Amino acid sequence: MPRAGKGQSKGGYGRLTKAKRGTNDAKLAARRDQRAAAAAKAEARARRLAAQQAAAAATSPAPRSDHNRASPVTAPTYEPSRGELASHKRVAIIYKYELLDCPPESEWGKHGGTLRQIADHLDMPDPCDYRPIRETLLRHLGEDDVMKTRGGQGRKPILPHGQQLIAADCLQRGTGQEQAAHILTAWREGKGETALTRKPVRTAIKKLDGVRMRRGTTCTGSRDPDSAWATSRAAQSEQWRAEIETPEETAAACEPGPTMLVAHGNGTKRVKTLAKDPLSLLGQGHVIRPLGSTWPGQSKADKKLRWDCKLCGYVADFSYVNKDQEAAYIIECQGHYYPMRVDDVIKLLPPALRPADGGPSVHGRIPLEAVSWWDEKHKQLSLGSYPSKHEYRFPENASGEHQLREDGGELPARQPRVKAKYTGDGGRYGFGVMMKRNAEGELAGYKMQPFNYSDSWLCGPKKYWAREKAELARVADFTAHGWGEAGHGVSEATAELPGGRYQLRYPETWREELKHACSKTLGAKDSPTLKGYICVTDLMDHIVAESKRLFEDTKYADSFFVYHDALKQWWEPEAQAHLLKQHGIGSERQLCIRGDTNAAVAKHYLNRLVGDSPEFCPLDSNLFSDFEFAMRQNMAHTYWLPHDHPDKWLACTAKHVQRLMELTWAHDGAVRSERIVEDICRFPAALDAVIAAKGAKVEHLDNRTGRRKSKPYMPPRCAAADELLQARFERFDPTPVMADAHLPPKKRGRCA
Repeated sequence: MPRAGKGQSKGGYGRLTKAKRGTNDAKLAARRDQRAAAAAKAEARARRLAAQQAAAAATSPAPRSDHNRASPVTAPTYEPSRGELASHKRVAIIYKYELLDCPPESEWGKHGGTLRQIADHLDMPDPCDYRPIRETLLRHLGEDDVMKTRGGQGRKPILPHGQQLIAADCLQRGTGQEQAAHILTAWREGKGETALTRKPVRTAIKKLDGVRMRRGTTCTGSRDPDSAWATSRAAQSEQWRAEIETPEETAAACEPGPTMLVAHGNGTKRVKTLAKDPLSLLGQGHVIRPLGSTWPGQSKADKKLRWDCKLCGYVADFSYVNKDQEAAYIIECQGHYYPMRVDDVIKLLPPALRPADGGPSVHGRIPLEAVSWWDEKHKQLSLGSYPSKHEYRFPENASGEHQLREDGGELPARQPRVKAKYTGDGGRYGFGVMMKRNAEGELAGYKMQPFNYSDSWLCGPKKYWAREKAELARVADFTAHGWGEAGHGVSEATAELPGGRYQLRYPETWREELKHACSKTLGAKDSPTLKGYICVTDLMDHIVAESKRLFEDTKYADSFFVYHDALKQWWEPEAQAHLLKQHGIGSERQLCIRGDTNAAVAKHYLNRLVGDSPEFCPLDSNLFSDFEFAMRQNMAHTYWLPHDHPDKWLACTAKHVQRLMELTWAHDGAVRSERIVEDICRFPAALDAVIAAKGAKVEHLDNRTGRRKSKPYMPPRCAAADELLQARFERFDPTPVMADAHLPPKKRGRCA
């Protein structure tokens, strides 16, 4: 038995029935309602036009006795325009005014006066707007022809093509429509023409096929390739492109080479070499000539001679006799193989083969897998419960159900968004990412614990030391709340102690207490405000600790590199000295300008970075965009929960914003592993694009507002929000319940 098709009879082999279709179809029912609404509007419009024509005929002047009567069956040949109807209405106003014996203006506005009588004659409601009637009467008394449309009334003037081009030139150069209309009005007044509003400018946009869209944003930077910024950025990019090693190049460098029998102490040992070396010296026939004193046990004559040695192998981690593990080249001399440290090989190379002074490392290039990427992000408060800048209202009935306005529905009350004069930043964080090989040997992205410096400002060491000194001076004379009384408990050595009164009160933890006090903004009526600061060295300590934690199980545990943007505080000499002294990380383990590149950059970029280059940092391009999108989705997911619900995501206070940022960053779906790898691996391509542009700004690289194709974001599940949405939306879109009779036999009893 054939299946019954849609709109066909059962078992009719496709034979159509005469039953009416679409009775229960939502789409067909919507189309039917649209046609009915359109027909009702057309009928109402016809009734209004008939009433207007009847009123105009009733108020027309009486014909003269010698005038031939028009045939009563004559039908109008066209529908009068709105302008013509307005002209006849003004004639009717003057006609009624003359029938009232032209009363003076002092009697027009009285109760039941001239204006009200004319309005009753025109069947206008009570009360109504009398301004059109008064204006018509004043024009009549001024002997103005009321049949003519006065300037500034009716249809707005259409600009000539030349003036449309003027408006387009103003708009294209950045002025708004109001400003363009003002400029065009000044031009027209010089030619004796009337003033304009914004509407003719909008019409000009349509006439000239203009496109109006929201203006985008772009980062700062110069488009001039000859500027100091561009030339410095080009030199920096060329240095980094020579230093950076892509994951593909890293994998190729790990290809095994031949196994060699190498001299080791008084004996020999077998060593597995690599097929490639970081300086690309192998396989080129390069020969070095070390002195005989390089090897122990040589005679005095042999020690003074230089011996020809061929570079024939490379070992990344060679164990020397003194148990040092360091990269080494394997050299061949008179049929024997010897290890030689890379530093010693570099010194014996010809000048043309030596790496640039201050290069990434004489031991190799910088793999992208060995870089820890960091940047800061601030997020402002968002007051109120309405995150959208646009307000949408739909008509509804008294029960709160949707109902069209023509059917009696009313728009709900407006819900304005709370706006303060200055909301400020609710959260200030430093975020970091990196990538490394997982157990399967594939690259995976990892997020580091963020550094929180909210409610404070990041500053350099000099400014922070001044803030500490001011804080110690502030508490020097404190006598209450456990600080001691004057002359008791305070020794003369207080001024000699590094921590002052803090060290006296908190002998073991005075540094932490002093640091906490300096991070808070303090102010008094009779003393200057002490701004809350956090030293950039705390950020450096956090970055190094987090990088060590994630690089611990890699071969870069003690040799990872740090990338941070051109933050002024980071590159202060005192901050760099702290990083080198406390953690052993100098310029050779940071992505920055160094060595011979310093001669090609501007003075203020020496041994640091060229700023205004967000395209180089994977967080700026585009991980922070994913992060911001995830925060908005999290707030939308719990939007219907009560404001005081503990699981609701908010951004109303600083604590709300910090909770939102920290938990969203920790969520695996916010900034995903594959996105981190994708954006880090784009770094060489960004360098190539900047080099091709000679350091000038490249427009498509700083576009961080786009959307990348990806699987939909899934926020952290909230049972309370899911239950509330289920109960709220079920009444709008109920789940259909299918009966067994409409299911195939095999599926009956399986569907509720």
